[in-house]
Amino acid sequence: MGKGGKQAVESDSDDIIHLDYRDFRCWGAEKFARYVNSLLLGRRNVDLHTFRLHWDPHIPLKCSNVRSWIRYAVKHKVKVLDMELRMYDKTDLPPGIFTCRSLQELNLQWGEAPYQDIEHKGLVPPDIIRLPSLKKLTLRDVEVSEFPLSSFIGPEPWPRRIAFDRLCNVS
Repeated sequence: MGKGGKQAVESDSDDIIHLDYRDFRCWGAEKFARYVNSLLLGRRNVDLHTFRLHWDPHIPLKCSNVRSWIRYAVKHKVKVLDMELRMYDKTDLPPGIFTCRSLQELNLQWGEAPYQDIEHKGLVPPDIIRLPSLKKLTLRDVEVSEFPLSSFIGPEPWPRRIAFDRLCNVS
C-alpha cells in the first residue's frame, strides 16, 4: 500500500484512523477513495475512537465519499471527528454528525466550496443538533443564521473548549 497505508491506522487496537493527504501525495482522489473504502470495509466491527481526515485543498474529493466515511464513523460511535477539507460542499453533510451521542470532540475545518454555484460558502448546521457528550468544538467557515449558540452546543455543561474561525452571521 505504500507509505499511506502504514500511516492511515495509528493504533494496533483498530480504533484510530488518521488520513493525511501528505501521506498520499502521489495518489489521486479516486485511488485515495478506493483505499479508504477498503480500509473501512476491512476493519473489525468495533467502536471507532478517532476518525481524522485532512485532505489536500487542491484535489477535491467526491462529496458522496466523504459523506459515506462520516456516516461510517458515526455508526461506529466515533468519539473524535476531525475533518479538514478545503474543497468540499459543506452544505451537504450527513445530519448524523450533529446528533452523534458518542461524539466528544468535533473539529470541522472546511474552507470555501469548490463551485461558484453553491448556495452557501460556509457550513450551515442543521435545525436539530444534539451532542450530549461534546467536550471540544472547533468550527471554521461556519454560516450561522437565526439560532443562538446554546442550540448548537446544548445546555450546560458546555464543552470545555470552543473555537470558531471565520464565523459568518447571515441573518
